[in-house]
Amino acid sequence: MNVLDTNYFYGEDNHSNYLTILNSITANDVKNFVKEFLSQGNEAVVVMLPKE
Repeated sequence: MNVLDTNYFYGEDNHSNYLTILNSITANDVKNFVKEFLSQGNEAVVVMLPKE
């Protein structure tokens, strides 16, 4: 449903280009997101599992 909502309201097609978008995210993008996210007083729990 989120795919339809995003396309309808924002005109973005994230579904068709999902892998391209995902592969374009850099370590710096993640760093900037986390910095902004945590500066708002939010908390996050991260669980990392080994690749199976």
